[in-house]
Amino acid sequence: MANKTIDQLTPAVAALLTHEFEIYDPAAAPGSKSQMVTGQQIHDLFSTPNVTLDIPLDNSHSQFFAAHGLSATPRLVRAVFVCILAAGGYNVDDEMEVHSIATGTSPRNPPAVSADATNCYLSLYQNINNGSAWLNCKKAGGGMWNFTHLNWSLRFYVWA
Repeated sequence: MANKTIDQLTPAVAALLTHEFEIYDPAAAPGSKSQMVTGQQIHDLFSTPNVTLDIPLDNSHSQFFAAHGLSATPRLVRAVFVCILAAGGYNVDDEMEVHSIATGTSPRNPPAVSADATNCYLSLYQNINNGSAWLNCKKAGGGMWNFTHLNWSLRFYVWA
């Protein structure tokens, strides 16, 4: 395979699935392929989580957590909100990144996702408070609307 620069690659998903790029460990001997990682390996590594956890939201907490059941701290945790009642152009089962919501009073305090050897966590700056504090963009047509725990649940994707 000839070396390519980033601007010569096809869109990222196609590059991942066609082995169009390779990543080498800089500590490996020059020309050695023993430490090579292909795009397909990266795709495979992150395409299917080891654990998926769904938990309900409520308006009285600013931290949510769930036990992941792994034997160690996960190497990657992704948190999304899952639509459970259609609103704002979102349909049931649509997913929205947790970082898509913000407060009008404190946009500098975004949600934080973390994990330890036992649990996955989502920490919010303040409670979800029936949609009066948190805002997010409508799915289509732009504009903001109040994010409420009544329309969404929380899902963690966890990779060992």
